[in-house]
Amino acid sequence: MNPDERFNIYLQIHKGVRTALATVLLQVGRTDPNDDAEVAETLAAVRDLLTFLREHLQHENEWIHPALEARRPGASRATRDDHAHHDEALASLASTQRAVQRCAPAERAAVLLRLYRQLALFVAENLEHMHVEETDNHAVLAAGYSDAELHELDRRLVASIPPTSLMTALRWMLPAMNAP
Repeated sequence: MNPDERFNIYLQIHKGVRTALATVLLQVGRTDPNDDAEVAETLAAVRDLLTFLREHLQHENEWIHPALEARRPGASRATRDDHAHHDEALASLASTQRAVQRCAPAERAAVLLRLYRQLALFVAENLEHMHVEETDNHAVLAAGYSDAELHELDRRLVASIPPTSLMTALRWMLPAMNAP
């Protein structure tokens, strides 16, 4: 059976991640640097996004990578390396977010623009990264596991997520899902 016809453990969460990335990127880009309340709301959205993304990386590292390695040793290496780079990028984004928060109002437009550009590059990298996970990594999982096993892995992963984190994920996932 074609891997695209199989259950893809990455697909729904990645739809949510893409929605969150795009929404927050747009929000940062349109924020009025002279509106203190709007800036505060945007910075809170960036903090929430970074938390969501860190948790997502942790879930993949703890659940999906071992499943890949169990069926094809070395299969998670590139993704694991990407995740290490993403951790560094998330820390850098958090640093820039804090810089916006601390800077003088006269400097805010420039620092907010730096955050926007940095986030845009992060979004671009992640769009490519998620494509690799949904195609290459998924093909490894589909070759090594039955759909029932993949659904069980997904069930255990989701059950491990604290309710508040799950609600955040669902906030982004549900609007991104198609009807079927």
